[in-house]
Amino acid sequence: MKLCSKCGEPHVRKSASWCKSCSNKLEAERRIKPQVRAGILINAAKRRCKTSQGKVSITLNWVKNKLETGVCELTGIDFDFNKPQNGYNNAYAPSLDRIDSKNPNYSPENTRVVLAAVNRALNEHGDKYLLPILKAMVAGIEKHG
Repeated sequence: MKLCSKCGEPHVRKSASWCKSCSNKLEAERRIKPQVRAGILINAAKRRCKTSQGKVSITLNWVKNKLETGVCELTGIDFDFNKPQNGYNNAYAPSLDRIDSKNPNYSPENTRVVLAAVNRALNEHGDKYLLPILKAMVAGIEKHG
């Protein structure tokens, strides 16, 4: 049994000097930094481009600057950089959306940073279908409260 070099509690992780709890806390702290999250998003885009033959021309600084605004480019809703507690994806996490999904490239002209839930909905239906649905939904909520 080893002692965690961060908190001093005993742990059984053979190849780590920190216990799992301290490692998870460190990862959570890192994920909220725009520089770190930008790297995560760029790496994910590069992985997707390997299968689609696309290219990533957006830079780490380009994504970081978008994340530092703190809000989705389409909704204006604040991003949530935390990992979800329920095991599902975080609907409010930032996500890279290709504006023209037929264009496999992540370029400044073809990329925006939006909420993960917005990106999933756009991927499924596209702006053309999603916008009228959302407008009608808002009108219905306002009418029926």
